[in-house]
Amino acid sequence: MSTISDELILKDLQKKLEEFYTQERQIKKDIEKTKIAIGLYSNGKIVFSSAQTEEEKNTTPLVEGYNKDGSWKEKIIFALKQNGVVMTTKEVTDFIMKHEPELEEGKVYIGVGANIFQMVDKKKLKGYKPFKMKGQYYGNPTWFEGNGKLLKNYEPKVQQDGW
Repeated sequence: MSTISDELILKDLQKKLEEFYTQERQIKKDIEKTKIAIGLYSNGKIVFSSAQTEEEKNTTPLVEGYNKDGSWKEKIIFALKQNGVVMTTKEVTDFIMKHEPELEEGKVYIGVGANIFQMVDKKKLKGYKPFKMKGQYYGNPTWFEGNGKLLKNYEPKVQQDGW
């Protein structure tokens, strides 16, 4: 008799645990919809303006024209064009991750970094270091004057102290 009651208790606890996880998933979806409904901001711009689920975000491009099947180089160029100013490797990685959250961020960072290096080497991108910092910003070579100075319109939107 003890084993039967233990089995019943175990089944009851498993059922309650399953219900708990179902409720937790629903609450997370509701929180996500609420965050999105009020508008999530990135670099001062609204990223989403209407309620979307995680699944919808994974299939709906944040910016028209983003190509998930594009090469790393195409994604880097697209990010720079959309941002309109020089960007760091991390900023480009973050841009891609917003469009493709299913990707592993570490692999995206490595892919972006390796391709930026190649693009700089082939003069498709130019590096810019406005102050002593780890890494640098990258941008279209046409964003720079003949002497290598970055044109004012394309300066990054940060201060030297990062705040």
